[in-house]
Amino acid sequence: LSARFGDALQLVGYDLEVEDGALDVTLHWQAIQRIENSYKVFVHLNEGGGGPPIAQTDTVPRDWTYPTDWWEAQEFVTDEVTVPLKGVRPGTYAIWIGAYEPDSGQRLPVFGVGSERRSESRLHLTQIALD
Repeated sequence: LSARFGDALQLVGYDLEVEDGALDVTLHWQAIQRIENSYKVFVHLNEGGGGPPIAQTDTVPRDWTYPTDWWEAQEFVTDEVTVPLKGVRPGTYAIWIGAYEPDSGQRLPVFGVGSERRSESRLHLTQIALD
């Protein structure tokens, strides 16, 4: 997996685990350049292709302890995000991630391989089935 968020962040991989009523997503980032802004990262769980998230977490990386404006150019950062699944019914769900400027809510555009801009300013990671 490789996706770029704006001119700031590169997602180089991720890991998923569901346990104890939560979805744990580990995001492996690389700073493309020295980042001037502190962005928030979101992880959303959606039914089907759209609609509002049925579970989500929006956070500053590393559980609010390592904002992106501290990251140095080319630095690799691992960020573990936990999405509580309380009240989520069994089924198949899409996992989406993104990054945004917290004051304006403006999401960073997402670019795929070859710098192709995606139509949405979020990235579909995968689908999971919950029992």
